[in-house]
Amino acid sequence: MSATIPSTSCWSRWMASREILASLPWLQQTVPTSSTPRSCARAVGHPDFSGRLAILGVHARGKPLKDVDLSHIARRTPGFSGASLSNLMNEAAIFAARANQSSIGASHISDALDRISFGPMKKSQETFEHRQRIVAVHEAGHALIAALLPDFDQVAKITITPRGGAGGLTVMAPEESRVDSGLYSRAFLESQMMVALGGRIAEELQFGPEEVTTGASNDLEKVTATARAMVTEFGMSEKLGNTIYPQGVPVSKATSKLIDAEVGSLVKTAYARAKQLILDNQTVLTSIAQRLVEKETVTAEELEELLMESHLEINAWRDESLKDYGP
Repeated sequence: MSATIPSTSCWSRWMASREILASLPWLQQTVPTSSTPRSCARAVGHPDFSGRLAILGVHARGKPLKDVDLSHIARRTPGFSGASLSNLMNEAAIFAARANQSSIGASHISDALDRISFGPMKKSQETFEHRQRIVAVHEAGHALIAALLPDFDQVAKITITPRGGAGGLTVMAPEESRVDSGLYSRAFLESQMMVALGGRIAEELQFGPEEVTTGASNDLEKVTATARAMVTEFGMSEKLGNTIYPQGVPVSKATSKLIDAEVGSLVKTAYARAKQLILDNQTVLTSIAQRLVEKETVTAEELEELLMESHLEINAWRDESLKDYGP
């Protein structure tokens, strides 16, 4: 499953966090006593990088941070509200407390970011080797295509550790300017579909068409939604032109058929391009998957090393803040 770092908030989790935080001596002065998360009360605008950095500075007061660069956190959290950033720092404090640490480190913040964004880690006493192999190949497919496509979001990390409803995750770090502007080019949307299809394609090539799994269901849903939006909302269909077809508004059978055909064509083209990329780089795909089986998590730096070992040019932009976004 490919995913972009989002922002979420949960009332019950917030209440539990307050109870734990209130028990920590070095955080007692920073725990609100009567306020509620803003996202539970009303929607608010999302701050830009400078705003997030300032907000993080406020919520870091009174918390003992060790080797933590707040600017790195700010760059990894585009789309986060002030309440989400507050929640992030409190979650990091909880992770530090549970580890009996007297200070909050970069690893605690990374763990908190993953929990807020993708849900709690699923712990199982049993590890199924075949399941690990399938998920590793699937996530390697997402990561390989994302790393090779020009002007696409950088891979922040890849993991086969189950979290939330996902068996594994390829986490993307969204580019700040795209998030702030809300403007996405046709090329970017096509690349987004290619990355999402990479998991299913990798499974097909490694295990055969008969052995593909249901693991790509969420990816396929996103691909279909993106293609349909391109055709019906963004005027990116050559045959339908610059005409919008709002969802729920009746159209003729002929137009409906043409919309479906254009959506299918976009998906088919993205699939073919993604498949060729993986066919050309199957050795690298295998290397990434093997590293995931061995370590469960591959960082941005480790992925870059694997690609460089294969003499591949990395076209995606590089974000230095991802260096401390590890397992």
